Amino acid sequence: MLQHVVKLGISILLFPILFTVGCSAQQTEEQALQSLREMTRDGKLPPEDFVAGLESRFAGKKTGALAKLLHARIRFENNDFAGAAAILNTDIFQKKTKVADHALWLRGQALQKAGNHAEALKSFDKLIKDFPDSIRLRDAKLAWATSAIAAGQPDRAIMLMQDMGNDPDATLLSGKAMDAKGAVSMAEKFYRATYFNWYGTLAAKEAETLAPHYNQASLTPNNDAEQMYWAERLFALKRYAEAAKAYDIESGDKSGLYTSEVRIRHLTALAN
Repeated sequence: MLQHVVKLGISILLFPILFTVGCSAQQTEEQALQSLREMTRDGKLPPEDFVAGLESRFAGKKTGALAKLLHARIRFENNDFAGAAAILNTDIFQKKTKVADHALWLRGQALQKAGNHAEALKSFDKLIKDFPDSIRLRDAKLAWATSAIAAGQPDRAIMLMQDMGNDPDATLLSGKAMDAKGAVSMAEKFYRATYFNWYGTLAAKEAETLAPHYNQASLTPNNDAEQMYWAERLFALKRYAEAAKAYDIESGDKSGLYTSEVRIRHLTALAN
């Protein structure tokens, strides 16, 4: 009797799955697209075979292109970077979808992780040039510079990072590019700028780890500008006691950096 109940229970559990698989071949493109949306909700990844089946069945169409992108992501998450890059080596995303920039970003990342920096540069470069409004633009520029340095082109990386302006990761990468070309003193300047200007960020933390390279156990301000940036960052992080001490040192400077606005922040730090 128990065996019959167990068999019946298994049959009931399997029925919806078998029904879905059996009906998948009858799905319209819109239904297939909805299936993809449902199965990837909350960041979940469906079985690769299922996605590959949709990719093949709707080849040349929007749903097929989106399934191909998802297929590549599955390969990427499984650390098959070369496989992911190969799947994404097509212009179907630009022709049939509005996520071509994301496809280029994922392909560039896959190539970068596979160590193919020459091809990664091409993918990131196309994203930068063809999709200037993409939310991936900043990340693509940083990734492009990373691959440029790895490919032995630090000067090109420095030029692009200069165009990014006041950015912690760009400043850090400029330091790495200078390091790569043997310009040690310039690299140190970029690392120190990253640390003091953006203390508390991941970029600053990485810059700090590079300090021993310059025979410096820890980073401490050695001019008025670094002291001011240090104080301002400590204040922004609400580390008021440390900020007050940093402002105390800077309050007597003759550089003009200790303005009335800075004094207000100094007093606020003391009050807190």
